[in-house]
Amino acid sequence: MSSVTSGSPTPSFRRRAKVLSGRFKFVALLCTALSVGLVGCKRNASENVSDAQSFEENLDKMAQLLDSIKCIVPSPQWYKNLWLDLNSKENLLGRRFMTHYMGCSGATYQLSEAEFRALPLQLVEQEFGSVFFKREYMTEIVRNRIGDVGDKIADINESVIASTHFGNTLGNFQLELKGVLVWRKNDFGKIVPHFKGQARARDRYDFNPSETSAKDSWRGRDTELRVRIAHVGMPGKAFDVESGWMNFSFDYPKYDSELIQESENSERSGYSEYGERVQAILMTELRSQRWEKASHLERVKILLQTMRRVHEALPGRAS
Repeated sequence: MSSVTSGSPTPSFRRRAKVLSGRFKFVALLCTALSVGLVGCKRNASENVSDAQSFEENLDKMAQLLDSIKCIVPSPQWYKNLWLDLNSKENLLGRRFMTHYMGCSGATYQLSEAEFRALPLQLVEQEFGSVFFKREYMTEIVRNRIGDVGDKIADINESVIASTHFGNTLGNFQLELKGVLVWRKNDFGKIVPHFKGQARARDRYDFNPSETSAKDSWRGRDTELRVRIAHVGMPGKAFDVESGWMNFSFDYPKYDSELIQESENSERSGYSEYGERVQAILMTELRSQRWEKASHLERVKILLQTMRRVHEALPGRAS
């Protein structure tokens, strides 16, 4: 016979109640904030016209509220999967970063050397960066070369901007370099400047839109549009990314198509079939008049309805 009285809920009952309470909180907050049927709640505005009008008048405040609570109430797994499944099966780092972001801890992510090596990398030329990574200066150095293979050109202790096209990973980030620039004969028999030494990666993983238009963004138009998609609908908290010092070397690039680090992902985008389809639809949507005129919460509605429709349409992805 059980010693638990009818007035004392069992531990298992309390656990189930806690889980259901968390789910109901998430659903209730979305229903209140979005006023749409994203998680099965639909509101009939005709039931209370004055209340609906009041809701419309306070959309901006509601959007700010949604931003402030999105890391307080845990998101359900189906909601997280809409974002995680944007990544291809090879893009383990993209999935790890997004999982960490949606975990809302804000803790620094320690990037391993294996994760770093999996990223195809380019250098981004900076207006005020080191002269040793500026195209015109280095072209002149090569043209008027003094020295032979193995001779040192300069000591390097610089911070440069590197970029990876592998989706949902680092994008543009800070790459600290320390070592030397020397002359080296490349695979085509040409003597070129070559960096050899160590590198360390640093980044801030967030989805904050730039203040300029998408086409003028420092990220590039398409990357900026992707950032704005995530900013609107993905719950999470920004965090820092840091690696340790690693051995690193590369031949002087031309800043257009030559990679300073190749990997097995050099020809991959990092996006799944679902991710590619969603982006194709939303890239068009973000340039539409409907999106431009929509409130923050209306944009969330458009975004999540589109993502879930595409997600469920793919074989084996129905939820």
